[in-house]
Amino acid sequence: MQKVALPDVEGLGHCTAYAYKGTSQSWLTQLLSPALIDWLARSEDDFGFELANGVFCAGRDSYVADEAGLTTLCEEA
Repeated sequence: MQKVALPDVEGLGHCTAYAYKGTSQSWLTQLLSPALIDWLARSEDDFGFELANGVFCAGRDSYVADEAGLTTLCEEA
């Protein structure tokens, strides 16, 4: 894995991105679209996601068990 440079956008200070070595720069540019960058900048600091084998996985830093927390997570994802 290698760290991917994210644009210098206010609100992205809590974000990091990684990609497998050899990932196409063109694909990363399309993935890290302005819409995605805006979404990340508005997300909670403990929100994270992964695109693994074509499956989108979202989560929080801690276990989410209450209905309101799960609803919020699903809405953000």
